Amino acid sequence: MMKNCTVCCALAAILVVGSAAAVSGAHQPRGGVELRDGILTVNGKPFYPLGTWSDGQTTPEELARLGMNVDFRGIGPSAEGPANLRDHVNRFARRGISVVPYFGFGGAGVIPWAKADLEAYLKLLGDSPGILAWYIGDDLSEVHLPGMRATADTVHGNDKMHPVVADYIAAPGPEGKAVFRPYLDIMCQYAYPIPNESLAQYSRFFDVQRQSVGDPMWTWVQAFMWASTGSELLLGAEGPGPVPEPEQVRLLTYVALNRGVRGLLFFAIQQFRTIPETKAEIALLCREIKLLEPYLAGGQLTLDIPTSDPLVQASSFALPKGCVVPLVLMGANYNRWVDEAVREKVSFTIRGDGERPRALLVTLPEPVECRVLRSSQGRFRVIVPKLEMAGLVLVTSDAGELDRVKRQASRFAAEVAPLAVQGATAQLRKVDGAYWTMGGEAPGAKSPLAQAVSRLEDAYTALGKRQSAAALLRAREVMLLCRQAIDSTMRFAESRRPLVPQLEQRFLQSFYGLPHIQGILSPMPDDGGFRFLREFALIGPFPLEMKEETDEIIPPGFERPYPPESKIDLGATYDGMAGPVRWQFVRTRLDADLNLLQYLAPSKNAVAYAAAVITAPRAMETTLGLGSNDGARVWLNGSLIFSKHMGRTASPNQNLIPVSLRAGANSVLVKIENWGARWDLYLSVRDPDKLLSFALPE
Repeated sequence: MMKNCTVCCALAAILVVGSAAAVSGAHQPRGGVELRDGILTVNGKPFYPLGTWSDGQTTPEELARLGMNVDFRGIGPSAEGPANLRDHVNRFARRGISVVPYFGFGGAGVIPWAKADLEAYLKLLGDSPGILAWYIGDDLSEVHLPGMRATADTVHGNDKMHPVVADYIAAPGPEGKAVFRPYLDIMCQYAYPIPNESLAQYSRFFDVQRQSVGDPMWTWVQAFMWASTGSELLLGAEGPGPVPEPEQVRLLTYVALNRGVRGLLFFAIQQFRTIPETKAEIALLCREIKLLEPYLAGGQLTLDIPTSDPLVQASSFALPKGCVVPLVLMGANYNRWVDEAVREKVSFTIRGDGERPRALLVTLPEPVECRVLRSSQGRFRVIVPKLEMAGLVLVTSDAGELDRVKRQASRFAAEVAPLAVQGATAQLRKVDGAYWTMGGEAPGAKSPLAQAVSRLEDAYTALGKRQSAAALLRAREVMLLCRQAIDSTMRFAESRRPLVPQLEQRFLQSFYGLPHIQGILSPMPDDGGFRFLREFALIGPFPLEMKEETDEIIPPGFERPYPPESKIDLGATYDGMAGPVRWQFVRTRLDADLNLLQYLAPSKNAVAYAAAVITAPRAMETTLGLGSNDGARVWLNGSLIFSKHMGRTASPNQNLIPVSLRAGANSVLVKIENWGARWDLYLSVRDPDKLLSFALPE
């Protein structure tokens, strides 16, 4: 059996979660909950809280399916009395789920609960075995200190057994240690790093909180887009949204594990209920943690174990029988999107006495054996064959412990496989939908998305045959293939950042923002020294009056001089095909295609005008490139230089028109006809030395 399983650096002492535990000694409630030196136990066993904010629709069965063991229950004096809450606690306790009642206080409000109302709950529920702790406030800052102290005093005065929990968001300062720690036993911390901060910054957040108020014993992992991000990406003011991805939820969770967080609050069930792919990932995470709960809840913590890969972060939770090492891949861009995120042969070194231990990478459905080599006297090197994003490695010489983990992993795989297949289905549908919306071509047989469809079919087949392990493996392969598709698309989008207008660059934050950048996936035309005009003033539609779709008969509207041919008056209004029409400022897609269908209706049997200005530093001879669907007429400085009625599909530089530019501003007006279906314009000018500038007419 392995003794003193520690890493090669000296063990760090476990920090006390809150000084109330240090001042008053251990909490020993009648319900079997104890908090001693930062370790939470229930009925004498280390306990790792895994829960979510619940609502009135949440059932214990729903939390059990997710693998959770805690229900954070918001209550109010007028909405739910003590007797009703007691029934709720008892119902959840029968399924092995503890309850943390939340007495709403903090945030925007500064008035805490009345003492008499609070005492009624404490007296009726203080000896309940289903209570884990009392949550007395969220978003606490200095303005809440008097109310928080009064609430904490009331709870401690009526129940000296259960811990008192709150979250604290004030900037680190003396009030954290002087005021919060004497009154709070457990700190619940949170931050919103997606998509604006790196995982490394998220990791530092916990270090700052530890220095300020002690260990952040519980933390929140957000399951949805927060605050202004949704508005910026035109996806809604606030979640649920597609950021973070399921993989990002996994990475956020493992960052918290690596910083010694001893409980996770996935926020909130009413949000990720509607996101099956996130829900499935949370169910997997909860089960992985439960497999090794004694270590993660009660092991001796050592931060920052050196690894063979500079991007892999590791810590250790050690017990006499072995240790657990959480590993997480800290990709620099993972706050925005996650690539394949696979590393081969990642290793770390631990210190141990006696016989060589065994090591397992604890993944579902089946843990993976890792190589363990003796690197020097008293040290072993553990080599993980393949790390995908994050994982827990159990290192022990206890064969019974290894067998226990393998058996439980198999059982957990059967529980979570249906959720995983549902999640993979939702993720593939979401990724494929965004890909098509941004103008992607049909994926080839070897493309990641096509392969993902095949793997998903295999997952459903396996599920139908009750082959849970196979179904879970195929579902995880679907998620990996979706990551590959997102990664290749995002890298391509990033390469085109210089072409994206400044106003639209915010959409590069997320794969799901890319559809707002028109033509982001379309190939740029080979310029051959030509530069494409990207902005125009556009007006229309006007009648084309084509009676036969033929090149021989020129319709009246093609040559009829509508008002824009006489004068470009941006403030004017004219009679169009379906009512008044006005000039509007438009921009081409990223591939230089002006898609008139995006701006004008009706579009069949119609004409429209696009105007722009080319400014030359001197008089010069050059060539104008035209591509149109369908035919077009072109004027330069009021003179007609091209006219052809025809039916065709537009592409760049279909017609090359010699032109003489004068020094200064040169006005260009293009009349584009449309027989039906697509309606497009490409306009360019040969300018290999980039002497010309382009602008909208004034």
